[in-house]
Amino acid sequence: MTKTTETMGMRIRARRKALGFTQQYLAEILWVKEETISNYENDKVDIKGSIICKLAETLETTPDYLLTGSVMKLTEEEMEILDIIKSLNADVKMVALQQLKSLSLLK
Repeated sequence: MTKTTETMGMRIRARRKALGFTQQYLAEILWVKEETISNYENDKVDIKGSIICKLAETLETTPDYLLTGSVMKLTEEEMEILDIIKSLNADVKMVALQQLKSLSLLK
């Protein structure tokens, strides 16, 4: 049984499609040619670290995921905290962030 290895290009394509982005749209955001996005997705070029970081931010993921495919596992409590934070308006999020930072100093 052969195990297929997912490449960085495959992960970029999957995230782009999951977000409903076209190659053209992603290219416009990153200020590159559409052909460049195609080359990334087909693993035809080595991508600079700074571009990987920008891709990860744009594709709402992490550079680590794009590079290695590893996904950080969250506990149910962490997932619940994230869901609550996502539901807050911007002002309340800022207060929540300040509170979380204060709590982290109590360790």
